[in-house]
Amino acid sequence: MGTGTPKVSLALNINIEFKSFDLMANFYGHFGAKRYNHSKFRLERMDNVYNYGRAALNSWKPDNTETDIPRAVQGDPNENSRISDRFIEKGDYLRLNNLQIGYNFSNELLGKYDINNLRIYVGGSRLFTITKYSGYDPSTGNKVGSMGYDYAAAPLSRSYMLGIKLSF
Repeated sequence: MGTGTPKVSLALNINIEFKSFDLMANFYGHFGAKRYNHSKFRLERMDNVYNYGRAALNSWKPDNTETDIPRAVQGDPNENSRISDRFIEKGDYLRLNNLQIGYNFSNELLGKYDINNLRIYVGGSRLFTITKYSGYDPSTGNKVGSMGYDYAAAPLSRSYMLGIKLSF
């Protein structure tokens, strides 16, 4: 059914300076791996009386037979909740991991105040991820012993920063 080990891993670092501005960006991604989406399994298994995910609204009914989500039935007589390839998805993704944009003040301005360097910047981490994977985070399941298994861990958080670098 595939492997949780990506066939291709890549990273791209960009550093650009223009006049007093600078930009640093770091992208990374994995391609060719399969992921077992345990979140999807839990949210679409349809074997008991639970709260399920939104996709469960498209479960099999006599008037909705063109679906891969089983009918909602307590007890699961057809064993539709068993582990199957229905929960395996492509885990390809490309993520903007870090972005920082800064402005360096000129030496002419700083020399008046005995400051050697002044830079202000804004940035963020994990700002976006391009993927078709339907789980929380396609980068989960990369530990030894769980390659390709998305065990529904909380996804990595997005963060923003504003900073000042000052030296005398």
